[in-house]
Amino acid sequence: MLFCAVAFMGPSELTRARSYRASAHAQWLAGEALPCLDNDTAMAATDVLIPHLATRRWISYPDLLEQKPSPDPVGCVVTDLTTRIDNWPLGRSGTEEVLSGLTARGYREAYRCRAFRVHELTGSACLRCTPRCD
Repeated sequence: MLFCAVAFMGPSELTRARSYRASAHAQWLAGEALPCLDNDTAMAATDVLIPHLATRRWISYPDLLEQKPSPDPVGCVVTDLTTRIDNWPLGRSGTEEVLSGLTARGYREAYRCRAFRVHELTGSACLRCTPRCD
């Protein structure tokens, strides 16, 4: 029984992690785009970007544009609608709906590179530098 258990276990998580290769887009995000975002500005971001932006003073999903418990709006909305990204809990269509209403709420598009976009509230400075877009 022990032999069967070991034989049917398959590759371990460590084996999978060793063979993992980050996509070119993920490398661009980590090396070029995310370091340019201001650390002191409160942000809303799509699901996969939140862990990378977790050191900011406020981070939330794009449909939560207020810094709770206060009604102060977030200064930046950072989204990435790459096709392989789920963007839980909104999904792609929900995120696109939020993006379509940002102009009416006083946000302007400050940067766009393919599916990555940064919207900032008038008077906010979301970017400390301009990421190079390949």
